[in-house]
Amino acid sequence: MGKKLGEMASGLKVHLTATAGLEQLEFETSVVQAGEGHIIVEPVKHNDKILNFSNSSIIKNVVVDAQPLPEKYINVDVEITMLENKKYHIILSDKEGIPINRRNEFRVYVGSYVTAQLANINQSIEAILKDVSVGGFSLVIRKEGIDGIVGWVGQAIKVVYYHGGNKNRIPMVFIGQAVREEDIDEERVLVGCKSLRQPFGIEKFIADRQREELHRKNNGE
Repeated sequence: MGKKLGEMASGLKVHLTATAGLEQLEFETSVVQAGEGHIIVEPVKHNDKILNFSNSSIIKNVVVDAQPLPEKYINVDVEITMLENKKYHIILSDKEGIPINRRNEFRVYVGSYVTAQLANINQSIEAILKDVSVGGFSLVIRKEGIDGIVGWVGQAIKVVYYHGGNKNRIPMVFIGQAVREEDIDEERVLVGCKSLRQPFGIEKFIADRQREELHRKNNGE
């Protein structure tokens, strides 16, 4: 299981991501001290002014470089606090973190059929959405029946993926550009795309999937 914020040691690096709509900013700070349900960190500043993250429309996630694995905390609160007459940021969450592998922190397997729209040639094809991340996605596509494709790199691709179950289907729109292609076999090709616009809700989706996978591993499923 993951650790709580109160277990974090002073000096550990903290990576804060703030998302508002389609805009996302990343900041780095460090733990000053930890307490029950919170950590106090060095203030995040811009032009020597302490940033205000109290707006409820801003989604805040943090990764703390703990050992043996970094811990990720979703939808935390970030406020300004005073400590020894100096302003700091305080990060609050009563949840346990999600132990993560930094290399795979923002990538999860999906493996679902989707319809991919190819803007360059105005054609739609069936594909498998293999995996997704905050910065991109990959597709497995059959080579047969695709007219007008000489090479995948540079193709503009739009994919709509529905998740959340049959009774509560939530659309997630991926708009990207193919940056690599790799033959899987004689019939299929793997196409890797970088996102041109971050899908709304992608970080929560990835964190939920990671939490589900962690639960399965902990229960030997």
